Order: sequence, then C-alpha cells, then structure tokens
Amino acid sequence: MSQTPAPKLPSSFTMKVNGQDHEVFMSFALLNKLAYYIGQPEQVFTVLLDPVVREIVMKELLAERSKTGRIKQEVELEDLDFDLEEVESLLDWAAEHLLVFTLAVAEKATAHQLRYQNRLLNLTSTVSGLANSTLKTSAA
Repeated sequence: MSQTPAPKLPSSFTMKVNGQDHEVFMSFALLNKLAYYIGQPEQVFTVLLDPVVREIVMKELLAERSKTGRIKQEVELEDLDFDLEEVESLLDWAAEHLLVFTLAVAEKATAHQLRYQNRLLNLTSTVSGLANSTLKTSAA
C-alpha cells in the first residue's frame, strides 16, 4: 500500500492583529505543544469546532515567542483585534499542520509495530512468564 506524500505546508502564517502584521511560525515546539492538546489525529478538527480547544490553540498561536519558540508574552484574546476570516484561516493552517504531523507519526508508529510485532509478542510472553515464575518462587 503506497502512501501519498504529505503536502509541503507553509511554515508561517501572517495576519493582522491590532492593526499590525503578526507572523506565526510553526516551529516544532509549537507544533508539539498543539499536538499535546489535540492527542489523536482524528481529534485535530476540534481546533476548528470546539470553543475551548480553539481558545487554547489561538492563545498558543498568538503568544509572543522567542526565536526558539519559548513564550515571552502570553495573550488574552479579548484584548486583541483581528478579522474573523483571518482567524478561521489561521486555525485551518494550524489544523492542517497538526493533521499532517500526527498522521505521519501515527503511520510510522504503526509501521514499526507491524515490523516488530513478533519480537514484541515474544518479549511480552517472556516478561509475562518471568513474572509468573517469580510469583510462584516467592509463594513457595
């Protein structure tokens, strides 16, 4: 089964915030932080649909960050002025990055699991057997 290569997504997104251009760079640190909130690939679209997740993601996206991605200044969404269509585009951009990332990681993990399935089963059986052996020995 051949997989379609992941699309090359733009690494940054620029929108107007309080009348100024605000660039969001999708660093690994930011992507990983967003993935932490999302969890599984099938949950990515909560970014667009769930108001609680959407708020968390927007705060992460719009926070002032250092070059390494560390938050220098958090934001309160109520204090910001931005166009709703741009917000939708920003959330869509972030959701697509999350989807591509979480799918790629999940697909690789599945491939590794299939590749090493027999070895993992043997290990599980061995560990289980050792645990049972230890229990019997300590009970005697």
